[in-house]
Amino acid sequence: MLYKRLLNIYNSTRCHEYYPIELIGDLYQFVRSQIVRGKQYINPYSFAQLHNMNVKQVIPFFLYFSQEDGVFDVIFFFDCSRPTCYSRIMMDEKEVHSASAEDTVTCQECEKEYVIHDILPFLKAYFKLKPHIELEPNNYPFTRSDSNSTYEAFKGLPDHLKQVSPSSSDDQSRNIIDEGDFPTQIPAKHIFEGNVDGNGHIISPMIAKFYSELPFIYEV
Repeated sequence: MLYKRLLNIYNSTRCHEYYPIELIGDLYQFVRSQIVRGKQYINPYSFAQLHNMNVKQVIPFFLYFSQEDGVFDVIFFFDCSRPTCYSRIMMDEKEVHSASAEDTVTCQECEKEYVIHDILPFLKAYFKLKPHIELEPNNYPFTRSDSNSTYEAFKGLPDHLKQVSPSSSDDQSRNIIDEGDFPTQIPAKHIFEGNVDGNGHIISPMIAKFYSELPFIYEV
């Protein structure tokens, strides 16, 4: 069950050192509402707007729940650049890591070819609920915060989680977060940057492995 799994991960990882426990109920309710509305992908930026969080807070928070035994899969993709095509090219780990300098990938919609190494700097990401994770019954009791208590809790967070707000982050982050209809895509660089906690510990070994085996290094 989703809420029980979220709570277990929160208590068994360093997540509880950085985030108030009330956010677990908030996250559960948010994910549930997205699923009920038929949303396939979960958007951390939308969650951040609802709970007064910034970019540097919300990405690590979601990554705690994006491990092998977690509740989210992180799916990397590339937007086809042809103006008349709106397709997304999904990139699995094996395809990315085994690609030679000449290997290509083809858009299934318009058949445009891309050299894989050329598009890796432009990867984006989705968070998606793992298919085997089920929701609790509607009347299941869980703890939720109110906006004031969440704000007060965040005031006590370590400094490294207070540095970037949705209105003061880099241009790409600001464009994504300030839109009225929040997109679900996240620059891969934000995922890699957010995968280390305030003490230098890796949050999601799966993401760290994906990053370490890229044929080039992002500047994070």
